[in-house]
Amino acid sequence: MSIDSAAESAKVAGQRATVDSVKVTLGDHEQPKQPITLTFDLSNDPDFYRQISDSVRPLIALDPVKGSPTDYLAPHWDSSAKTLTARTLRLSVFQPILIDIGKVLTDAAHKSVPHLASPPPPCAESSDLDTPTNKLTLTAKKPGPVGGCLKANGDNSIDVDFTSTSPQYYAVESKPAGKFTLQEPPNFSGALASFAYAVAQRPVGLLVPNGKGALQLPAGTTEGSINLDVDPAALQIETILTGVDMLLGEGVVSKVLENALSTPGGAYGCMKTAFASLTDPDKKNLDEFISALGDVGSCASTIAGTAVGDNESQVLHRMGAAISIFTTLPAQLAANIDGIIGEFDDANHLEFTLTGTPKETTPPSTTSAAPSAPDTNNLTLNLSTKRTDNAVGRHRRARPLPDACVR
Repeated sequence: MSIDSAAESAKVAGQRATVDSVKVTLGDHEQPKQPITLTFDLSNDPDFYRQISDSVRPLIALDPVKGSPTDYLAPHWDSSAKTLTARTLRLSVFQPILIDIGKVLTDAAHKSVPHLASPPPPCAESSDLDTPTNKLTLTAKKPGPVGGCLKANGDNSIDVDFTSTSPQYYAVESKPAGKFTLQEPPNFSGALASFAYAVAQRPVGLLVPNGKGALQLPAGTTEGSINLDVDPAALQIETILTGVDMLLGEGVVSKVLENALSTPGGAYGCMKTAFASLTDPDKKNLDEFISALGDVGSCASTIAGTAVGDNESQVLHRMGAAISIFTTLPAQLAANIDGIIGEFDDANHLEFTLTGTPKETTPPSTTSAAPSAPDTNNLTLNLSTKRTDNAVGRHRRARPLPDACVR
């Protein structure tokens, strides 16, 4: 085995410091048949190791050609011996680097929750609906990035069709309780949209970024309230995966997630289970959340193993190694993310109120109609004759009229 200096140097998001690269090869230039332990003695690089902290973490970059590593190793840092140790089955060019995950997450949070204004959605302020018995109105407490339009159903129930122009995830709750469904699947074009698709398969009311969903309220509902709150777990995982994607190069996380979430059975079931753990509504505790995130990283590394020869395993290994530096996040980093998200408090909680006004009905009249005036243009006269017997006129013969009376 030979160890030589190398010219390649990594340049990745959040990079704080590096030491010189080294190239490790076997005599016959073959790869080892068993894992080899690499130990980097950094005792002569105080400018490097003094920066290691809760928020600045070491990684070992592999093949940092043109600044973009093909893979990472997650090393163990021994603060007493000042050494970094990692195991690998792949000999290559190695370079210890320091990543400022605080900066990565800050940048990722700003990227996840952009400051750009979006056009208002339909029914951003209010929506009206006439039913046979009521006039219904859905009113937003304050116009925001999500609008709700009322729509009637044939079974005497109503839908609220939500349209979001926000990059955030919203948990949808209503009184009375309704049934929420996505009207269209999220786009798989990006890593986080892929993850959102997995979240959306859970039986919860979750409106995904720039998505559409329908909330069906029970039949006969004329009053109620609907609250939309930014989902903390979904937003945190979005922020962290954005940071991982920035660290690895855009598109890597997307590939892993699309495969993990669309391939049934097999090793990817592990990834699905880990993601489900991350989106558990009860896991709002930071320690539990980070532990679940560690499950994702461990799962990815386990699937890939330490051999990263084929492309798919290499991608998984990169993701697992990158996530590992986020699995012991200090509380102040989470607070930093929360602070960034807090800048958008106006859009973090949205309220809608449903009111109904009964329609006025005219009672039927109880009086009979007055008789109508006769039509003098069309008269029908019915005549009848009756013979009358009397003493004076009995058997009298009719006399002719005088000539003067004849006309």
